[in-house]
Amino acid sequence: MSRLREAQEKVKAKLATQISNLEAEITACQVELHVRWLEEAIRALPTVQDVVGYIGVCDDESTEGGNDETVGVDDAVPLALPTVREVVRHMGVCTNISTEGGNG
Repeated sequence: MSRLREAQEKVKAKLATQISNLEAEITACQVELHVRWLEEAIRALPTVQDVVGYIGVCDDESTEGGNDETVGVDDAVPLALPTVREVVRHMGVCTNISTEGGNG
């Protein structure tokens, strides 16, 4: 009877190891899918340049001196806007798994 118990314990140990490995693979797949989803969501957002262009803000020097308000301004500095990723991070939205839960 002791051999039977030993065999049962070995089978249980192997099954426990297999279950643990499967759980780890499932978790890794979930993380990968989550990251892909977030990356796709970020790519689908309009760029800062698109938004700035849509609202009509000058974001480069090509229009410098193009209207009466900028005549005589030789040292104009182009508008430097944050990237979408910087804005999302500032709002506290997790954009990748490495920062999840890291911003209190």
